[in-house]
Amino acid sequence: MIDYEKILLNGNFEYQNKIINRTELLHENKMLKYPVLIITCMDPRIDIYRIFQLKTGDVFVLRNAGNIFTNDMLRSILIAIHEYGVKNIVILGHLDCGMTKISLKDLQVKLNRSTLKHITGNHTNIYLGLQRFFRNFADELKNIENQIESMKDSGFFPSDVKINGMLYDPASGWVFDLEHIKKYGVKALLYENYGVLIKEKEEEYRRIYQKSEKNNDSTKEVLPEIEVTKPNQIREQSDDKEKKLPLDVNTDLISDISLVNKIKVPKVPKVYIPKVKVNIPHIYKKKLEKDSLN
Repeated sequence: MIDYEKILLNGNFEYQNKIINRTELLHENKMLKYPVLIITCMDPRIDIYRIFQLKTGDVFVLRNAGNIFTNDMLRSILIAIHEYGVKNIVILGHLDCGMTKISLKDLQVKLNRSTLKHITGNHTNIYLGLQRFFRNFADELKNIENQIESMKDSGFFPSDVKINGMLYDPASGWVFDLEHIKKYGVKALLYENYGVLIKEKEEEYRRIYQKSEKNNDSTKEVLPEIEVTKPNQIREQSDDKEKKLPLDVNTDLISDISLVNKIKVPKVPKVYIPKVKVNIPHIYKKKLEKDSLN
């Protein structure tokens, strides 16, 4: 049997070793660099700090199954707003969410009687009671919209707090702003137009990195061109003691040229723009294969 506690503790020893050897630093600054709180799913594929290239302490992160706005979420959100000055809330949903796949009938069988009674309460319809508790859904895109609407309609938050949504695709690594994709309305239409969305993302990616390349080029130091005699020719003349120099050769000039050969000219770094590799969801791939057969 695997001892998972030992795995975690050994991982902490490795972390301490990095701290001792200064290969990793503790976050010494006050927490919350940006006044942002991200509500996302508990899915382990969603690493907020990697997805947005953030550092520990930059933002608040709250997680639960399906990034649902609940009473416990409300408790944490109010603390973040009134105690830490959060002004921006982002609900980050994701494609291929497990909450779209769970079976309430299967859960009903797995739960013991006391748990089932606690969940369903006085509901005569057990299935409805389970649905209200677990709050599963079929469409990740609509779920984000529903959570934003619930938060805005609650009246719990100050008017200067901005609430927005985003959708993450674990298969490709892309994050889509809700304002840009909600025109599709439902997930099915989103998948149908996924190729268009990816092309738009690629174009935006190229614009950003081409601009970055131009900025790097403008800051490059222009080095003067230096004409240097080949080192082998100098060595042949200086090392051959038996040969006499021609009368018209200036010895000071040879000494200066030798000095120039010893100067190391720094290389100007090249800007590397990686190729864009796009991972397309399986549903979209199946659609492409179907279209090709037709």
